[in-house]
Amino acid sequence: MIYTITFNPSLDLYLDIADFKIGQTNRTLSESYHLGGKGLNVSEVLAALGIDSTAVSFTGGFIGDEINKRIALKPYRSHLIPVSSLSRINLKFNDTEINLKGITICENDIAKLYDYLEILDKDDVLIISGKVNSELTIINDLCKYLYEKGIMYILDNYDITLDTLKYQPFLIKPNLDELHRLFNDDQKDISEALKELSDRGVKNAIVSMGKDGSMAVLDGIVYKCDPIAIECVNAVGSGDSMIAGFVGAYLLKRDHLKAYRLAAAAAMANAVSMDLPSFNDIKAFYHQVSIKRCL
Repeated sequence: MIYTITFNPSLDLYLDIADFKIGQTNRTLSESYHLGGKGLNVSEVLAALGIDSTAVSFTGGFIGDEINKRIALKPYRSHLIPVSSLSRINLKFNDTEINLKGITICENDIAKLYDYLEILDKDDVLIISGKVNSELTIINDLCKYLYEKGIMYILDNYDITLDTLKYQPFLIKPNLDELHRLFNDDQKDISEALKELSDRGVKNAIVSMGKDGSMAVLDGIVYKCDPIAIECVNAVGSGDSMIAGFVGAYLLKRDHLKAYRLAAAAAMANAVSMDLPSFNDIKAFYHQVSIKRCL
């Protein structure tokens, strides 16, 4: 079974404002709410690929109640951990996003998570996504726990450090900004960074580069995925779709390159639509993906 963790899910409020002006009353032309959360997105794309998963998430308050209702309608299993703080609403309008801080994870909440994770065994996979609001060393401790239990896990998290990588995640997927922040070096060569990640214990890593495609180190070998000319409608969820594609394909075929190809196709399918991609959306891009080995 695949499990995903979303530490800080949200309701994303999309606003259509024709002529936004600071310091004045602005009225919307339309608005809509969407369920937000990186692990939840991964579970939904896995479902589109016909792969079962269980989405674990922390929610609280009246916003959390609404998030729970929307999760219940999704095509995946779920395990909800209630917290005392309030889940968040994020605002998205025009080219602007305002992401609220959201819930704060405390020791009692994490204890509930570990109680649940006792069901995992070496045939399971855990995908850890998003950012954690806490002063606790949650991500590092969780990676150590999974490493010691021999559980395959994927790490797509803002809070990792180079020291975390000694616990040998199966996959990490930073974007360029996150890669540079990880190494504390804005000029870090991507190929060199990928090789260093591999040397530090990461089994596989994909660096998403937006319109420039992506690069990856897969089982110690560096590859480049060339970009395809598309009109990007919505980049939100592309990284989550990429993770779902990689993990889903790898578990089915145990082939790193096929997994990377499906990952790239899923990310592109996501980018051309306001919704998360369907199986047919992803399939349409699969044979367009071009991957080459870097010397």
